[in-house]
Amino acid sequence: MKRILVVIIILCIGAATGVFVIRSTHPLTENVPSHPASSPTSTVLPLKTITINNQTYAYDIIKTKGKSVFLIPNFNEKMSAQSIIDKYQCVHAVNGGFYDTGNNPLGFFVSDSYTHKQITSALLNGFFIISRDNIPYIYNSLDTNNVRIGLQSGPLLILDTHILPLRIQNDEHARRIVAAVTSDNSIVFIVFYSSELSFDGPVLAELPLYVNALSVKESLGFTDAINLDGGSASAFYSDSLNLSELTFVGSLFCMK
Repeated sequence: MKRILVVIIILCIGAATGVFVIRSTHPLTENVPSHPASSPTSTVLPLKTITINNQTYAYDIIKTKGKSVFLIPNFNEKMSAQSIIDKYQCVHAVNGGFYDTGNNPLGFFVSDSYTHKQITSALLNGFFIISRDNIPYIYNSLDTNNVRIGLQSGPLLILDTHILPLRIQNDEHARRIVAAVTSDNSIVFIVFYSSELSFDGPVLAELPLYVNALSVKESLGFTDAINLDGGSASAFYSDSLNLSELTFVGSLFCMK
């Protein structure tokens, strides 16, 4: 009887002092919220953060090679990112580029099952492609002769190691997704987001500074980087982070 009383007392003390902690299987997970403002995130491991001009945002990266990356169109199907991941057995996944009100890609798009022609745009001024020999490129012009998968997006953030200044009208804070290429022909997908409101993130004009700071901090050596779709139509699934979309993603980079 005394032993039972001792156990009960220990349990009560533990509950009162927060000794007992329940950990999730993933360091950070998130389900699709009803509204961006109601998108709580729960963390187990410390978040990686970067501060620019007194604004601090969390980030995560996926580093991979071109041969592991596939581009899944979702303009007509409008599947959830998680459903695409399950269907194609993706290990990691990141949303692709922008789409219009008619659910067509904004500009150039090539995958195994879908193609679309390029457009002229001051904002969507770059192309992210993976060649048939699986080398990634980020260009400000397009050569379609040796493209396995690719899309038009923008703005360009870094080109030939040069940070590109951006002047954006009506700039807003939003979750940002970036594709970058390194000097060893690796691809790095990046997400910048607020740890409190996961659809929040840097203004677009300061995104090149965040990308360059991350490149230095993580010793990645970016040669080129480009902005992908962000905000409510963005999704990012890595080993340590699951950020789902609020509205459907037009396409998904699937890594196997």
